[in-house]
Amino acid sequence: VIVEYEGCILLQQRSQEPRRGRWAFPGGFLEIGETPEQGAVREALEEVGLEVTLTGLQGVYARPHVGIVLVVYQGSSTTRDAVVGDTESLSVAWYDPDEIPWPDLAFETTEQALRDWIARRP
Repeated sequence: VIVEYEGCILLQQRSQEPRRGRWAFPGGFLEIGETPEQGAVREALEEVGLEVTLTGLQGVYARPHVGIVLVVYQGSSTTRDAVVGDTESLSVAWYDPDEIPWPDLAFETTEQALRDWIARRP
């Protein structure tokens, strides 16, 4: 989920490999019986402690060399009070679109989704 609050987005610095120390938006794997939307909301709560409301589908992105398909949603939060999760993050930070740390993003799909998000902004 690309979580937005007052025009900024939340990124978390990964604490696990692959790409430990790099930045990504909250995400993860679906559990059995869970819809992609439910999984996105659950992952945001687990990873950064935010209850998010999904506002739309951002897009579907793939990392074919590792067999991953990423479904990215746009979401909103009513607070900036994100937390560092127990095992998922080294830190969390809100970024204005002009401040996104492009060279330090975790994956090419992270960059693609964020560039698409920026392109769709009014």
